[in-house]
Amino acid sequence: MRNKVFLIYTEAVSSYCTRLLQMLQLIQDDLLSEEIEVYSASEGNLTPLPLRRLQKSIAQLTLETISTDTPVSLKLATAFGMRDMYHYARVRGLHALECVMDTALSLVQKEQIQKACQVCSVILLW
Repeated sequence: MRNKVFLIYTEAVSSYCTRLLQMLQLIQDDLLSEEIEVYSASEGNLTPLPLRRLQKSIAQLTLETISTDTPVSLKLATAFGMRDMYHYARVRGLHALECVMDTALSLVQKEQIQKACQVCSVILLW
């Protein structure tokens, strides 16, 4: 679904129709809001969904064999993670760095220092 919206958005940008772009952004925001609510309610996790996805992507890259494409893959994963975090923060009315720091501080309060370090290390990739 997300890829379809992205393709439609790309076409709308090329048409220079601002009204269509605004409508697509509202649709995308609604979809993202629903996804955030479902994730927050079902998982009960403190880690925002985009951070969780980025951490999984990075973990998968490190588990794979190291190749010459690994730095490129890491940059792509980070770029997608940054994009997702920007939209997540925008929909939530927060700053992306604020989301990351709130997550890290919540983990520190729960004495999950290792997880807090992992969350903070994602910032270094940005």
